[in-house]
Amino acid sequence: MAWRYEIATDEGREYHHAGLANHIARRDPGRAERMLRLGIAGGGVPQCVDLMRLLRRQDRAGDLNALLADLAATGTPQQLWWAVHRFRDEPAIAAPLQGGVAAHSDDELDHEVHAALLADTGAFDEAMAAHANAVRKRAGHDPGKPSVEALLRTARALSRAKRYADAERVLHAGGNDREVRDLLAVVVRQRGTSASVNS
Repeated sequence: MAWRYEIATDEGREYHHAGLANHIARRDPGRAERMLRLGIAGGGVPQCVDLMRLLRRQDRAGDLNALLADLAATGTPQQLWWAVHRFRDEPAIAAPLQGGVAAHSDDELDHEVHAALLADTGAFDEAMAAHANAVRKRAGHDPGKPSVEALLRTARALSRAKRYADAERVLHAGGNDREVRDLLAVVVRQRGTSASVNS
């Protein structure tokens, strides 16, 4: 039985371990959780996602949040990337993990994606700080297309929250992209309308 708990460096054994834990989870969730945690500690990648899903099925939000914080602080780049990719449409899960990616990255895209995920969760001040990090990483260069897409996502979330000044600040960092200019024009109009209504 001991071999089942070893996480080999080859991808095949790693996925076999995760599949075995998922099979056991149907009958013995506690044992499966121990296997998955051991796999994560050994650098296993699919085990991260599987344990998150197991904790969610059990409605253990506190344990899930603790796992996210732990992975963000100590996870390998592969573990973090895999988990962010799998939960990219669930910002509450992906944002802290992407924060772990950004903390060790000089790539402006990692910081811009972090900003977008934070904005989608309503953490607007944190999103602006992450965006500022992205701007610093660009060092005066226009953002690449993937960064522009993340930047637009951030600006839309800020605009929906009526944080028009912040949305403008984000968009001004978007270079000469046409979609950025179009959204900036909309945000400026919204800001003016909001100001006239409140005056």
